[in-house]
Amino acid sequence: MSTVGAPTLQLLAWIAERARTYPETIDVWRSSCPRLTVWEDALADGLVRVDRGQVVLTAAGAEELEAGETAADRDQGLVDPARKAFTDVREATDAARD
Repeated sequence: MSTVGAPTLQLLAWIAERARTYPETIDVWRSSCPRLTVWEDALADGLVRVDRGQVVLTAAGAEELEAGETAADRDQGLVDPARKAFTDVREATDAARD
């Protein structure tokens, strides 16, 4: 079960959809509201990282996204658009450890 809120899951899914640049991500997700710190929290919690100007999910972020799938989606057999990104991140992480 995911331990992050819906806005953070939306951010993770948005990043997993395709390559995102840091400026694009900040433009869309930065907030001046002290109660809505989705980008800042995801970065501080190690769910995303900036790598050569690109924002990418970390293994922890991919795991949270995977855990955030709803039971209804799984029961209905809907394809999770981030499943491939999760698998790719996990495989890359595993390969880096070897």
